[in-house]
Formats: sequence, C-alpha cells, structure tokens
Amino acid sequence: MPPYIAQVAVTHALVELLRDAELGGYHFDKVVGVGHSAGSTLTQGITTQYPQDFDVVILSGTSASAASVPLTMAAFNLINANTDSAPQFQHLPAGFLTQQSAAGIQFAFYRHPNFNEEAFRQQVAHKQTNTLGVLLTLGGIVAPSTEFTGPVDIVNGENDLVFCGGNCLYPTDQDSVVLSMFYPAASEGSQTYIAAGAGHSIAAHKSGPDSFKHMIQLSRDNGM
Repeated sequence: MPPYIAQVAVTHALVELLRDAELGGYHFDKVVGVGHSAGSTLTQGITTQYPQDFDVVILSGTSASAASVPLTMAAFNLINANTDSAPQFQHLPAGFLTQQSAAGIQFAFYRHPNFNEEAFRQQVAHKQTNTLGVLLTLGGIVAPSTEFTGPVDIVNGENDLVFCGGNCLYPTDQDSVVLSMFYPAASEGSQTYIAAGAGHSIAAHKSGPDSFKHMIQLSRDNGM
C-alpha cells in the first residue's frame, strides 16, 4: 500500500477510536482535522474518503497548484540522510533523505526578515527525513472533497514559496481557489486567511500568533 494511502487509513482509524472512547477512555463528540503542508494533503485526503470523520477542517500551507514544488525540491537538494553530518542519521539505510543545507530550508520555508531566527535555527538543528515513496505518492490522494459539508478554514502565508510561488494573492487569492475547488459543499462557516508576511512555515513567522488566533476563533464560531 502506498505510504499516504496507508496514512489516511491509520488516521481514519484513530478518529474512530476518539469517537468511541477507546483512546484513554475519553469520548469526543467533535473532532477537528488540522493539517499543515503535507499534513494538509493528508487531512484533505481523509475528507474525500471519509467525509464524516471531521466536524471542522483547518488546512494551512497548501494550494491547488504544485507548480512551485519542483523548485522547493531543488532548493532542498535532498541527500541520503546517512551522508549528512547529523549523528542521528548515521544508522539509517540509503533511501532516507534529508535537506543538505540550511540555506535551502530558509529559501523554501521562510520569508526574510519576517521570521523568528531562533525558530529557524531549531528547525535546521532538528531537521528530519523523508523518503522517495512518500514524496512520489503524496499527490495520489488529492481529489475534491465533494461530500464534506462542514466548515473549512484555509490559511496560507502571504509569501508561501512551496505552494504559491512566493505570492498567495497572485494571480488570485489561492485560499479561495482551494476552498472552491476542493470543498464545493463546505458550510457557510468556512473562511480563508492570509498570514501577513509569512512564508510556508507560518508558525515560525512574526504573524504566527495571529494565524493561530484566527484558527481558534473559527473553531469556536463553529461550536468546537
């Protein structure tokens, strides 16, 4: 089974456990699906296959276009993780990949000078791995969620490079495109939000607190 299809199935099973009080004995009447970047793709894939899983969906760092993804991959200059200087990768077999340079991470994820320098240094110091299997199957779960009727929130950094080529308002508001294309049946409580001056990693930018305030308020407005 392709990695992302497996991840959709696993997440669906976890949601069922939450609603059936089989995780720690707590029962949840409402479940909010929140994702960022690849996590947004995963969450959106769940709403397509299992539209009853989530009551509200919040997606950030995503769009209807993958045109800038190859540029992102080029910036990462992915290498076998076990050839990197980081000691935590030395035991991994070939096939686990990581970004080669801090410059590539900054280019793809951050918009100078609008980010927290310490957050950037922490991401570089704790970078993780990916695999070709995951990278090559990500797009396979993308499809309109025509049966999801709950509220949807689309949040993007104004200057997201990965999915907007550096400008999520050009040639039109990319948030609105995602909402209309992938969630045609979403409820009237749906919203979109552009994080001012933020790149792809919206949480690490100076406008991050405002982005999270917006997400929390939308959830509250919709009874969560």
